[in-house]
Amino acid sequence: MKNVGLILLSLFSFSISALGTDTASASILKPEIATYSYNTVPHDPFASALFSGIVMGSGQIYNKEYGRGLLCGSIYYTNLLIVWGLIKHFEALNTDTVYIKGISKGEEKIFQFFTPKPDSELRGLPDKEKALLVASIATVGITWVWGIVDAYLGAERYNRKISLTSSENKFSCQLGYAMDRGMLLNVGLKF
Repeated sequence: MKNVGLILLSLFSFSISALGTDTASASILKPEIATYSYNTVPHDPFASALFSGIVMGSGQIYNKEYGRGLLCGSIYYTNLLIVWGLIKHFEALNTDTVYIKGISKGEEKIFQFFTPKPDSELRGLPDKEKALLVASIATVGITWVWGIVDAYLGAERYNRKISLTSSENKFSCQLGYAMDRGMLLNVGLKF
């Protein structure tokens, strides 16, 4: 939109200078060329929340809050890794390995199978590991909800910030031309 305004302004200034007989009396102001900035595009809060719900921390990164995104993602994925490791440890405690000798393609081989232990031999995790598992599951859930809410609010913070800075940076230009009879023509453009 700014480029269209600049093109119209320059065409209008050439047409006004062509009207006058004395080209030395024409005064044309050359505006600064406006550049497009991606920092002025508002972010959708729902898209930001969706990004953060799918990949934790990406909503904050979308809002250009890189530190928050990395912190949120690292807390979430670290605790998720702890939960996964403790579940694998529980499975290892309650699984037996059975080896069977067999023949495959004419060769004698040993095959390995994992079977669950009988119910009478099941063991739980030690108390410290149970507490860590519960704390990690709670942290994963709380971080996921907090990340989505923070990404939504972060998009609103970003939009407020760009609306404040864009209202201060309005482009305006006035063009004046003095004709032979002392008439002054003012044209004002605002973007």
